[in-house]
Amino acid sequence: MAGEEKRRHVRLPLVIECQVDGISGQGSMRLSDLSISGCYVDTSTTVSLGASVVIATVLQNQPVVLTGRVAHTQPRIGFGVQFEALPADVVGVIQQFLG
Repeated sequence: MAGEEKRRHVRLPLVIECQVDGISGQGSMRLSDLSISGCYVDTSTTVSLGASVVIATVLQNQPVVLTGRVAHTQPRIGFGVQFEALPADVVGVIQQFLG
């Protein structure tokens, strides 16, 4: 079914600055939503579908590193990331942040 929702977890809308390894410094980047299984990065920088990404940000006043793959892209708007196996401490920080 076209347009069917594929997310397994509800995402929380937010605006948090972030850096993406390898493409940071080429304009502003921010997380605009977050769940335990993925996030969306607002940026005008183009990334390739399926590319591995490492995202650094701060949640609950703690620096966190989120790793995953680009699940979809919107040129000059941003890209969605599906997280890979995150360490338990990072999952705990995300769960606390999401409340």
